[in-house]
Amino acid sequence: IRYRYANTPSTGSYLASPDGLPREGIGEGAQLERLGGTDVARELVMLGLRRREGVDVARVLSLVSPSLQPGFENGFCTLVDEGYATRQNQRIVPTAAGMILADELALRFF
Repeated sequence: IRYRYANTPSTGSYLASPDGLPREGIGEGAQLERLGGTDVARELVMLGLRRREGVDVARVLSLVSPSLQPGFENGFCTLVDEGYATRQNQRIVPTAAGMILADELALRFF
């Protein structure tokens, strides 16, 4: 189980802190989100498509339920077929074009 910190979705609450610094704990108005396996897998895809090291396919697939694994694998194959990534052993590595479109490409896995 992993956790992620997030600022409050309310702009008004966020701006109410005069210096934007946390007061205690995780910060005024901040939230602590508990992430399940699929959430962590999607985060790994999103971050991996922005890095030269790429995405560790085996790790991602180990985090999602068996029913979602074919969709993730098909998504990786599509990235390769479209020229946005290459497959290097067990990694999907973004090409230059893939890095430029990393945010858009990551949305395919959400």
